[in-house]
Amino acid sequence: MTIVDAESGEPAEPIIVDRATLRPIREPEFAWVPGPAAGERTRRRYALRRQGREAAKEAAEGAAKPGAAAKPTLAQKGRAT
Repeated sequence: MTIVDAESGEPAEPIIVDRATLRPIREPEFAWVPGPAAGERTRRRYALRRQGREAAKEAAEGAAKPGAAAKPTLAQKGRAT
């Protein structure tokens, strides 16, 4: 199935938008989070995903700053398990 404009027949490019703001739903402006019925396993998984996004954002921001030194990894700090 394909969605097309009913008059012109041109293919549509559908997007999902937030009804309140009409902003397109896309990362990183929006994120998936566990709902109220989510189990502990799901909550842990999404917490790890959030931590990964935050670390990537910090790394990208740090790389963009002139003269910014990279943060040492856990292994470099001698805390690897």
